[in-house]
Amino acid sequence: MNDQIHNIQNARIHIKELQKAIDSNMQKICFLESQIHELLKIRQSSTIPIKGISKINFVPINQIQYFKANQSYTNVITERHSIILATKSIREFETLLGDYFFFKINKSVLINTHKIHSFNKKNNQIIMNNKDSFEIARRRKCDFLSVIDNILR
Repeated sequence: MNDQIHNIQNARIHIKELQKAIDSNMQKICFLESQIHELLKIRQSSTIPIKGISKINFVPINQIQYFKANQSYTNVITERHSIILATKSIREFETLLGDYFFFKINKSVLINTHKIHSFNKKNNQIIMNNKDSFEIARRRKCDFLSVIDNILR
């Protein structure tokens, strides 16, 4: 009988310790979520200098729909449907913006994954918010779906 009482008391102690650990971890999770939210706000307000032939444009990253290769130049298409001709190659933009949810879907198009309207899996077509559409390269489809899965989590 004494062993049963002792086991019950030990179980109560373990439950209290477990509850303290849960509470502590919940506080840490709330803190980390607020930090992530702040980082996302900072990231969304960031601008990128885009050097053209005659001037430098400072464009908010969150307003860029996509980049499209144009021989040795790159067209930058924004939400406002403006096209900025940049003197950088699309590869340079890919390197620069890899951490900002941009993804190169084929050899000539780098898209902002936050500006995708829809994706048709049958014909590999991506439709952007501005209604422009692109075909994703077959060899990039698997990586693209992984990126989208990560965004959805």
